[in-house]
Amino acid sequence: MSENSSFDQLKARLQDTHNLQMAAAVLSWDQEVYMPVKGAAARGAQLSTLNAQAHRLFTASETGQLFEECLAGLDSLSEDERSLLQEAHYDQGNRI
Repeated sequence: MSENSSFDQLKARLQDTHNLQMAAAVLSWDQEVYMPVKGAAARGAQLSTLNAQAHRLFTASETGQLFEECLAGLDSLSEDERSLLQEAHYDQGNRI
């Protein structure tokens, strides 16, 4: 696929989603280990925001369109790229 291809755009979108999920994981860990007792309400709001944003990004119609474009060009992807696409597509509730 060409530079700044659908695959590259999808990969960047998936990386953003992953980063949001990992930030939420750190906050969750901190909630269990170090967070002051009176911080629960604020932490809940922070986690809710991060998880909602990750979900919106992953389930956005633009993400679906990028998946479709990548599937259409599946033969031009490397084995590693196809594996990433397959795993991410599965996470979205689909199978290739």
